[in-house]
Amino acid sequence: MNWRMAAILVCFASVTSLVHGASPSGADRFLINVEAKSIGSVTVNDSEPLLRKRFGAANVTKATENLEGDSSPIVVVSIDGHKLVKHWNHVSTADTTFKTKDGLGPGSSLAAFERVYGPASRGEGEGGWYVTFSIGKSTEFQVRVGDECFDKQLNLKRDSECIVKEILL
Repeated sequence: MNWRMAAILVCFASVTSLVHGASPSGADRFLINVEAKSIGSVTVNDSEPLLRKRFGAANVTKATENLEGDSSPIVVVSIDGHKLVKHWNHVSTADTTFKTKDGLGPGSSLAAFERVYGPASRGEGEGGWYVTFSIGKSTEFQVRVGDECFDKQLNLKRDSECIVKEILL
């Protein structure tokens, strides 16, 4: 192979990688990256065509969710059968396969999240109770928890009984 052919192949590989995006491999395919606000390398800014190229058309499905009585489009992405959702303003998953670099995700205790990310603040949102974590001055994320995580005065219980049901970035 001459140097021109090699240069063309390197250029083609670089362009193909940029156009198609890097499909997550190994453990990264199930990584919740809080700092990058990505789950399985999917971010809120990823377009549906990009996701179809990256994961295959059969693994990316358009659907809708109900927000305050109005229908809102979502994109469901399946990675080896494990699902995450791209909403209009965040990405989320309730699948316990997805984990942060510290091994946390849906199914982990709220206490474990607080050990890594610091104290959480209580909130409520569409369809349930949410707890917000702030990282630095500009990054925050939420986890959805159940009613069992609150006492009768709606104070957050910070114990191992409070389990995270979903993570939203």
